[in-house]
This record gives sequence, C-alpha cells and structure tokens, in this order.
Amino acid sequence: MGYGTPVAIQAGAAYALEHFRELEAPTVARYESRRHALIEGFRSLGWTPEPVRATMFLWLPVPGSFGSQDWTKHLIDKAGVVVTPGNAFGPGGNRFFRVSLIADPPVLMTAIARMRDAGIRYEPQTALSSHRTE
Repeated sequence: MGYGTPVAIQAGAAYALEHFRELEAPTVARYESRRHALIEGFRSLGWTPEPVRATMFLWLPVPGSFGSQDWTKHLIDKAGVVVTPGNAFGPGGNRFFRVSLIADPPVLMTAIARMRDAGIRYEPQTALSSHRTE
C-alpha cells in the first residue's frame, strides 16, 4: 500500500516547473485581472482594499460588531456568497475575512452583485442595518 500525491498532480507540477517561463505571464495577468475586479467591487461596497502582490487572496475587515465567523455566516445567509473567516487562521484573524482570487472576474462580480442586492456595505465601527434582523 502506498500513500502520496496522485500521479496526475505530480505530472502537472513537473510540467509547470519545466515550462514556468511560458506559463508565468498569462497566469500573473489572470490573477491581476481577478484582483482588480474584486478590489473595484469591494470598493463599490465601501471597503478600501489595497492591491496586494504575491498572493491569491484579499483580506478584508469585517464590518461593525461582527466577528469573522458571524460575518461569513451572514454573507451566506443574506447573499449566498462564501468567504473564509479570518479566525480559521488564528485568533488574530477574528476581525477579518479572506476572499479567494481563484474564480474569473464574471464570477467574482456576481458575488459582488449579490452582496449589493442584499444591502451589504462596509461601515467600520457601526453595525449594519441588516445585522441580526432574524
């Protein structure tokens, strides 16, 4: 019996290492496009994210009196949008949530539109009007 990374994944990684020069520029361009779309989308909702380099995530503060777990549940319940609670990475992340840049811009913009349609906006230091309305 054995246990390890599937052969197909190993072959893909080997190809990427051997061809990184031709793969790098289009990959960087894809992630820059996604990052730009997401940053503009969150800015339209009141956040002020700064462009980050060398990562495929945005980290954003949770609004008002939410903790990261409550905020991510709120986003799922109100807008059908899934993000990662910051506290999944330790107690220092409790006031933050993480958004992945894996999806293409149209998918990311759909998530932003769902948030907008649900009335979600970033208002630091205040509770959202839709918070705890159940």
